Formats: sequence, C-alpha cells, structure tokens
Amino acid sequence: MSLYRQHSHTIDLVLLDVTMPKMSGLEALEVIRSISREVPAILASGYSARGHQEILARDPHTSFVAKPYSLDELLGRVQALLAVT
Repeated sequence: MSLYRQHSHTIDLVLLDVTMPKMSGLEALEVIRSISREVPAILASGYSARGHQEILARDPHTSFVAKPYSLDELLGRVQALLAVT
C-alpha cells in the first residue's frame, strides 16, 4: 500500500483480486478509499459478487468482474467506471 500512497495522484484505476496474499482485495480497497474516495476500482474474483453487493451498491466508483473474464468485459467495466469520474 505504500506504493499506492506514494503514487496515488498518478493512478487512474485500480484492479484488485478479491483473494490476495497478505491483504485481501477488500482490505486493500478499504485502505485505497481512505486515501482516495473516487479512484475507480475493479474487484475481480472467481466467486460470485453476492458477498460484495453491499460495497458495490454504496460505492459508484467500484465495479466487479467475475473470472474468467474476457478483455471486452474488462474494458467495458473500465469504460463505465471512467465515465462516472
């Protein structure tokens, strides 16, 4: 997270896997949101989005993509999020 803190002003979008070593994607998103409330973020997981619906519903700057996803699907999420900001 120190890299994000250091370079947050140059980062336009964050792509996080929900399941990561050391810190989950949800934990990382929480830290990122404490630094920047509006940076677009995409959570990716091989599991459904059902467990993340609360976060997705209250944060218009966060989206979810299920793995495996196509490049077109990911690009669509990126475009939609960038249109919000």
